[in-house]
Amino acid sequence: MYQNKWLVIESKTPRYILLWLSFIIFLLFSFFLSLCIPFKQKQYYMGFVTKIENEYYVKIYSSEKEVGKLNRKNVWINEKSYPLAYTKIKEAYTIDASLDVFHEVYLSVSLPKELKIENNKVEVYFEGDKTTLFRIILQKLEKDVYETIKE
Repeated sequence: MYQNKWLVIESKTPRYILLWLSFIIFLLFSFFLSLCIPFKQKQYYMGFVTKIENEYYVKIYSSEKEVGKLNRKNVWINEKSYPLAYTKIKEAYTIDASLDVFHEVYLSVSLPKELKIENNKVEVYFEGDKTTLFRIILQKLEKDVYETIKE
């Protein structure tokens, strides 16, 4: 049928080209998969344990934009989950040079004895809503476009 079939059999693609091609396909697949996998966003804060009228609270400073997102059922303090009873929001402060407004927020949490030390520094975070990387990128682009139009 083919007179030169030995040429067709011996004309192989070099291995390094196949290796690079498969590596690029794997990277593209991983990138598109990472855009679609949902995960929970977390809001991190550095807090201090304070004692007010014989009760211990965790005091954090939250920006004015994020204060509304602090109403969650659980709060994570030093990698352990605790039920959040309620929050008290105090007056607003301007802390940094960019003139952002921050609020002093007191979290009422039943802390264990090892954390009940006045001015004890703790890591606090709240779990947010589920989102994907693609949604975060779109929100960032919308915000940037809105700010450029606003100017």
